[in-house]
Amino acid sequence: MLVKGDGELSFRVALYTSFVVDTNIEKRKEVFNLVKYMYDIRSKSVHGEIVSKYKKLKNFDYDKYYRFKEIVSEVLIKTYGKKEDEVFNALESMIYCSDKFEDYLKGYNLI
Repeated sequence: MLVKGDGELSFRVALYTSFVVDTNIEKRKEVFNLVKYMYDIRSKSVHGEIVSKYKKLKNFDYDKYYRFKEIVSEVLIKTYGKKEDEVFNALESMIYCSDKFEDYLKGYNLI
């Protein structure tokens, strides 16, 4: 879901999901980090590397899991009935319509 093509799948899934779910930057960051975390666990288990993630799973925070389910439900509701090309065109447009890089650096007092 929300993946098309090759390379950096966890990054793109997390980024696109954050775009669909919220407009607030802080909430997008939270969604991005949670989706990336859950994708990592999924990936490790599918590819047989779950032992390396065992410690992470041993103290697994089920609140994260339930929040992740909410996020997936939100994405499904917001994309329901939309054609795949429509969804990806909208997501790509969001990437390219952001402000100038320098404006963000000024906001962080880096220039």
